[in-house]
Amino acid sequence: MVTSASCVWMAAIAVLGSSLVAAAAPTDLRCEWRVAPDSVTDPCPEFCWKASTQSAFRVAVAESAEALGGGQFGWDSGKVEGRLPIVEYAGPPLDDGKTYWWQVTVWDSDGKELPPSAAQRFTTRLGPAAHHLPTIRTFINFAGTPDFARDWLDLCFQRDAKQERDDVLVVTYALVCTMVLPHPSTGRALEGKAKELEGFCVRRGLTKVGIPERMFCHFAEDTHVRLHVGAERASNPIEDRLCPGWDPRNDRNGDGRVDDAEFANRVNTTTVLRACLESASSGRRLGGRSSR
Repeated sequence: MVTSASCVWMAAIAVLGSSLVAAAAPTDLRCEWRVAPDSVTDPCPEFCWKASTQSAFRVAVAESAEALGGGQFGWDSGKVEGRLPIVEYAGPPLDDGKTYWWQVTVWDSDGKELPPSAAQRFTTRLGPAAHHLPTIRTFINFAGTPDFARDWLDLCFQRDAKQERDDVLVVTYALVCTMVLPHPSTGRALEGKAKELEGFCVRRGLTKVGIPERMFCHFAEDTHVRLHVGAERASNPIEDRLCPGWDPRNDRNGDGRVDDAEFANRVNTTTVLRACLESASSGRRLGGRSSR
């Protein structure tokens, strides 16, 4: 027989159980999307985890499990406001062939600090990456030709490029961080890494001035996207934009523009762009994905 007193007692247990679930520590920790990987090749690996609730997080990395437990961190992200359960390592350079330990602490939606996760290890394998320009580790291109990849790219999506140069990395998927340049119409000069890339292109004879469009990735058709303004964080606003596409097949004479005759006889009718430069982003840095 179930009495009213026992019902109250069971209700109290249910409430207590739900609060314990809500206060659970982060789980499913992954470094470079793998659990306890033993061959992390990225010098700035990404850490991610699962949390039932999160308004902020803190990731710590140490040289041993004991050092991690004792608060002797090699890198401490500090408390970072945000709901996205991912962060990139931003501490001192990691040693090659070494095992590190990390853990994450999160704050719930009410701002209460929850118990830290269990510690997890990762081991680095930081062999040198092939590259042509020391300050830019990898050139990547979605299109282009195999011979262009052979001479100028380190990573591309053209399978035939392997036949031209064996150390070209050929992939079918990539998460790409773009370098946004001032649009020529602004009259602003290139600076920083963009200026270094321009100098490299000029020295190698790729162009006489500026950066050739073959070094950029474009949508091949007009595409609607949803993009975070600034860093891809839940707290940042999201904008709906139409990214105009560019298909070099429509530019038959290769002058970077689609004239009236070329436009009337387009190979790809899903883009209405008349000039290649108009497909390059300008202004704020945007992160996100296609809505298609």
